[in-house]
Amino acid sequence: MSEALRHTVLLGFVEGTDSAQIEAIVAALRGLPSRVATLDAIEVERDLAIDSRSAHLIIRADFDSVADWQAYQDHPAHQDVIRELISPVLASRASVQHALRDRLTPE
Repeated sequence: MSEALRHTVLLGFVEGTDSAQIEAIVAALRGLPSRVATLDAIEVERDLAIDSRSAHLIIRADFDSVADWQAYQDHPAHQDVIRELISPVLASRASVQHALRDRLTPE
């Protein structure tokens, strides 16, 4: 079977993080496909803020293989976004990596 996978991340930000900071994160993450060849697709969406228990941001990124995901994790462009924009305002993070069922193919 193919190793195609989706990497889903939920981010929560510290109190006082403003909309401009979140928009900068969204824009930087959405720009990664043009800078990281192993990243097939990315969706980045803000929470609607209708439940105070929710995370602030969801990221869904698709990869052809585990190796491609690992290359993305270590890619300087991805690490720059984390270091410069996300880490300074990060309060919580959860992630899941799972198979993309619609992209699985028989061996």
